[in-house]
Amino acid sequence: MKIIVFVGGALILGAALALSSIHTGLSTGWIGALGLLAWAGFVKRQWNTLHTENETEPGAPEKTLWVQTAGTGLILGHLAATLMHIDIDLHVGQGNTLAIDSWMMLAALFLAYLMFRKDYRVKDERDAIIEARGIKAGYIVLLVLLTLFSFILGFLPPPAMELLTNFIIGNIIIALMVASYLVQIIVRLSAYGTSVNNGYDEKMPK
Repeated sequence: MKIIVFVGGALILGAALALSSIHTGLSTGWIGALGLLAWAGFVKRQWNTLHTENETEPGAPEKTLWVQTAGTGLILGHLAATLMHIDIDLHVGQGNTLAIDSWMMLAALFLAYLMFRKDYRVKDERDAIIEARGIKAGYIVLLVLLTLFSFILGFLPPPAMELLTNFIIGNIIIALMVASYLVQIIVRLSAYGTSVNNGYDEKMPK
């Protein structure tokens, strides 16, 4: 439930930023980018404090997954809300900053990820199995989404197809890929939580 609420919040925030930009004409990507970096810095300090006080903290791989979840959910929410307005030209220089906003948040995600690069290198015997489980779930979801989208493209009436330019279709496919990656991260986070709840709470090697 914690993961679902967290992902839902990231998606809603990303969508809200996109809608705000659409209705005001102002760039909001910097808000998402700075917010993500500020949140990453805050939780890093919190987790360091918990580690110093010998209290419970997420394992090293989980920390990077939480950051990826926040950033990926933010970007996916922004992209999904943007693509719902297919009448808007998303090309750079067409009177809106939606594309630039997405790139700003992606850059912020990369910087936030760098904050936890040391944690990413810490592994234990659970990681390979959990990562494989997540990748499998992500590929299955991507296959299902692409199959459904293919049927939609095949059966859409000609007037509707005229709205779906190659550029829009390409962006929709990117959104589906991002969604499948988010599923992969969620499955991996859930797997770590399940392993801890089942009593396998072995300390990560430092």
